[in-house]
Amino acid sequence: MDVYHANIKIGTVSLAATTTQRKVTYLPITPFRTGAVKIVSTSTARAVIDGVAFLRQNP
Repeated sequence: MDVYHANIKIGTVSLAATTTQRKVTYLPITPFRTGAVKIVSTSTARAVIDGVAFLRQNP
């Protein structure tokens, strides 16, 4: 799947696996901007996303 923030692609996450498993992925830090986060499937295979978390680092 591709992950976009404010219409800018910030990363690609592979969900390929032979068994069901949990996966945590950290995407690169981007400059401060506002906007929607969009997750776009790049496969026809079924996948379930349990949650998305956002961490903010103070300067």
